Amino acid sequence: MPSFIARATAARTALQTLACAVGAAALLSASPVLAQTARDIRGADPVVPLASEPPAKLVIDPPLAEPLTLVDANHHPLDQGSVSFVIPPTTAPTGGHH
Repeated sequence: MPSFIARATAARTALQTLACAVGAAALLSASPVLAQTARDIRGADPVVPLASEPPAKLVIDPPLAEPLTLVDANHHPLDQGSVSFVIPPTTAPTGGHH
């Protein structure tokens, strides 16, 4: 008669094998869902291209030779002149609401 440890090890191995089989079955049954295209999900295009017009073109500019410099437009000085602000003093209201 096998010992308790041998039986527990065999049971654990059988349970792990069953878990792997269930996981593989779930993965294989879900793979058709993962292989769907946008056309499968959304259907045909709602827009029909006109035969009298040429097909659309996508124009992509070549990359720039040097990297773009990042400038914060809100804090970029437009010139070196100075700007002064004049704020009139506030007065207390003299009575009713305006």
